[in-house]
Amino acid sequence: MTADPLATNTSSSDSQAAHRPCREVTDSRGRVYRIGETDRDILGHSRKLMVYLPWIAMMAISVFEYAYGSAEDTLSHAHGWTQSNTFWILSVWVFFQAGIAFPAGWLREKGVLTARRAMYIGSGLCALVLALSHLSNVWLAILGFGVVGGIGAGLVYATCINMVGKWFPERRGARTGFVNGGFAYGSPPFTTEHLSSAPSFREEVKGSRPGRPQHHR
Repeated sequence: MTADPLATNTSSSDSQAAHRPCREVTDSRGRVYRIGETDRDILGHSRKLMVYLPWIAMMAISVFEYAYGSAEDTLSHAHGWTQSNTFWILSVWVFFQAGIAFPAGWLREKGVLTARRAMYIGSGLCALVLALSHLSNVWLAILGFGVVGGIGAGLVYATCINMVGKWFPERRGARTGFVNGGFAYGSPPFTTEHLSSAPSFREEVKGSRPGRPQHHR
C-alpha cells in the first residue's frame, strides 16, 4: 500500500476537526482510503444515518417485486393479461434488477458513476415507471416495468448495499443484512391492503369463521 502526504481536513465546521490531520492511502488495486477522520468529520453527523437512509430506500423499491406478486391477478383482470404475460413482466424485471449490479459497481469503482448519481438515476427511473403504470399494452409493460423499472431498482439496491459495507467495514454482515431486509419490509402494507380488499380473500375469511354453536334442548 502507498500513502499520500498528510493533509489537513477543512471540510468540517468544527474547529477541532478542521485541523485534524488525515491522509489518503491507496492499495495495490487503486482503491483510496482516508485515515485520521471520523464519520462526523466527513458527514457532519453519525454514520448510523448511512444505515437508516439505505434501509428506507430499499423499502421504497421493494414494492416492485413483492407487491407485484400480490397484485398479479388484479393486473390480469384489469388489462386482460394472461398468467404468462404477468410472469414475463416480472421475470424481465428480475433479470435487469440483478444484472445492473455488476456494471454499476464497476462504474462506481472507476469513478464514472458516483453513489449519489446512481441513486438519483435509479430513483428517477422508478418514478418514471410509477407514472407509466397505467399502460395496458403488455410489451410496453415489459419495457417500462421490466427493463426501466428493473434497472432503476437495481441501481438503488446495489448502491445501498455497497455504501453500507463501505461505511461499516468492521460490521459489514450485520449492517448489510439489516438494510437488505428492508427490501421486504416495505411490501407488507401494500400486500396486506390488497389482499384484504380482494373479494376472494374476504369470502375465504368469512367462510373460515367458526359458526355459532347450536344449542339443542
